[in-house]
Amino acid sequence: MRTIQREAMSWCLANNIKIYVEPISKGRKPLVKIIINNKRKITKGKKIYTQNSEVSKVIFNLYLHLYNKLN
Repeated sequence: MRTIQREAMSWCLANNIKIYVEPISKGRKPLVKIIINNKRKITKGKKIYTQNSEVSKVIFNLYLHLYNKLN
């Protein structure tokens, strides 16, 4: 994780913006959707991911996008 990504994530968390995954299947590595909780306004993603580094990259990029948009 780069420094700007850490800064973006810290800023979002300090401003009550959280991004996390929600499992949509069962098993050891369930399929997931990304959830954005922006000050209790929940937005569920439509795309389905496997739990791997791809979903982590998407989450970090979303934190960066929200940081740049809202800061």
